[in-house]
Amino acid sequence: MAAKAAKEEAKLPEGITIIPPDREKVTYDSVLNINFYKKGAPFLGSIRGMRYRLIKDEIRGVPEGEEEEKVLKTRFKLSVWEEPLSYEDTEAAGISDYYFDFDEDGRKQAVDKINEAYQSEILHWHDAEENGIKRLLKRRK
Repeated sequence: MAAKAAKEEAKLPEGITIIPPDREKVTYDSVLNINFYKKGAPFLGSIRGMRYRLIKDEIRGVPEGEEEEKVLKTRFKLSVWEEPLSYEDTEAAGISDYYFDFDEDGRKQAVDKINEAYQSEILHWHDAEENGIKRLLKRRK
């Protein structure tokens, strides 16, 4: 009954059902702890048509008065894009990037942003899940 009311309220296309946010959500526990990111490995995931990547991002440069390049700042970089392609195969224009402090609060803010990005464009992501491969094949012809 609630799903029917939500569909009518949001005027969703036929075949699209809103799943309660607590069932389509990234949790703080599902995104690995900060020690994983210190090694430089990306954390990759997806939610129904939306892909995401969280990684440690280092800003490097030569500090004033010094000769050698150093890490000036370390932060989290969250990238969000639509299926079906991998991060490496998606054009930069199709990727949205967000930056957060490289600490526990920044990691939690990144998780919150993943969930916000998904919920704010849920119809877009569901369309990418359903039709992404078809669009990709049409472009490659």
